[in-house]
Amino acid sequence: MFITSHMPSVRHHKDALRLAALAAATLVCLAACSSGRMTRARASELILSGEAFQKPASISLLPEYRQSLTLIGAGSQTSPKEEFALKRFLESHADLAALNHLGLVDFKVVRIEYPDSASSPVVVAATITDKGRSASDEWQRAGNGWSIPIARRELVEVTGLTGGEGGDKTARAEYTWRWQPTEIGKYFDTSRQEHQSLPEDIRRNLGGVSMADVLRQLGGVISFDSGKMQTASASFRLYDNGWRLEK
Repeated sequence: MFITSHMPSVRHHKDALRLAALAAATLVCLAACSSGRMTRARASELILSGEAFQKPASISLLPEYRQSLTLIGAGSQTSPKEEFALKRFLESHADLAALNHLGLVDFKVVRIEYPDSASSPVVVAATITDKGRSASDEWQRAGNGWSIPIARRELVEVTGLTGGEGGDKTARAEYTWRWQPTEIGKYFDTSRQEHQSLPEDIRRNLGGVSMADVLRQLGGVISFDSGKMQTASASFRLYDNGWRLEK
């Protein structure tokens, strides 16, 4: 009777100890979570949530282009006007020339406003081929055209972290990253064999971005090297609801 009467109290005592341990662990967790301390793991999460890592490097494909082109030069006397104008157009748009070479998009000159002049506004129409439609699952609609992803940033490592503790409401992280190409993007990746398979003139134009490409894409990526490690930094600020990546 003596033993039987005390067994429940022993179990209750053990349960109380477990609850106390759980409560202590919870308090420790809450204290750590609410301390506002920046960590490399949290910095990585915030960097990956930023626009630079969420938005891929892409090629813009429009259904129609209007551009002023020079219609004289080597080959202009022996080639039809439309053929020579298309050659000039693709020379000034290396990314589109690559898509054309890969058989994804066809381009055709549909109008030369002043065919007898040395230069003229030219209208070029783009048509996605059957091969292009098969590959377009990765593409995104952009108005009446397409945005074709060629690479995404891959975060490799947060290599350094300053601030973000002891009441400091700002922090800064140094990190490394590299490009990760899409299937089409492999042809724009200078470190890959696919890129080497492109004609030399296209590779040369991709490496030295034309002024037309710079103006059209406002400095967008046209070629890249996925084997090259890049370095960058990110700044953070602590608000009442947690850390945020500063733009």
